[in-house]
Amino acid sequence: PISEEVVAVHRKADYTADCAAFIKDLTNKITQEYGVEYKSGLQGKIHGISTSKYDIEESSQLIGIKSKALATDPVAKKQRFSLRTKDGRSHDFDFVVLAAGVNTPLFARMLSIGDSCPTYPLRGYSLTMYSCDGLNAEEIETGQSTNLLNQPIKIDDMYCSSVGANMARIAGFGELVGYRDKATNVPSLAPKVLTRYGKTLFPESNIKEANALQCFRPLSPDDLPIVGAVRSVPGVFVHSGHGTLGWTLCLATSECLAAALTDEIIGIDTQKIFHLPGDVSVERARLSPDRFL
Repeated sequence: PISEEVVAVHRKADYTADCAAFIKDLTNKITQEYGVEYKSGLQGKIHGISTSKYDIEESSQLIGIKSKALATDPVAKKQRFSLRTKDGRSHDFDFVVLAAGVNTPLFARMLSIGDSCPTYPLRGYSLTMYSCDGLNAEEIETGQSTNLLNQPIKIDDMYCSSVGANMARIAGFGELVGYRDKATNVPSLAPKVLTRYGKTLFPESNIKEANALQCFRPLSPDDLPIVGAVRSVPGVFVHSGHGTLGWTLCLATSECLAAALTDEIIGIDTQKIFHLPGDVSVERARLSPDRFL
């Protein structure tokens, strides 16, 4: 039996890495290999999204048939999406993936599909500690360990893991306080609690309550990601609702999204399973944006 004095649980199958470095390397690789273009600032900040039917004459040129034959052609019935950015420009696309974290439902409402993405921002906090009692250079060079903690630990629903030889991060809490712009002035005890636990774990660290960072996670009603096509508006896909497991699940759900998008492009509408690497399969209905309707 576990003693009542036990205050931490080691998770032997867990891993820790630098998600910022991962995303940076991934975007560089995608840009170099596939020529993907990224927009930021005024050119990338979306002001609105709207839909319109394909232009008959333009569509006929795209598929190489006469306009009079287009009346019964499926292409004429598809949507075209226009994204307006803060710089005043408009950009047309055949497909749109809504993957804007906690802001995804705001974009979904622009397309009148808010019910297909009913996520809510869940505020949490993290706090990084730098310990003076970390590993010395000899221990790191000899490969004894490269982490301040050998394994991540969980304490009272707060999660602590190493980010390096002299650095650890503790995170936790889930607060329903609205979106970031409205929640800034909503007080929280989380920074104080994280600091107290951090000082208990690492008494010699330079942990400070003022350094606690807040983050907002897109939480779905059933705590499962929302991934796939929105049937009411062909051409629109959702990739959101990962809650506190965004980086943990993102590669798997991206595979699901790619499969759904590919099926839409080639005209397949009978697939019921997402097949993932490692002989893993997921029922599409469990992740579908339409499951809430």
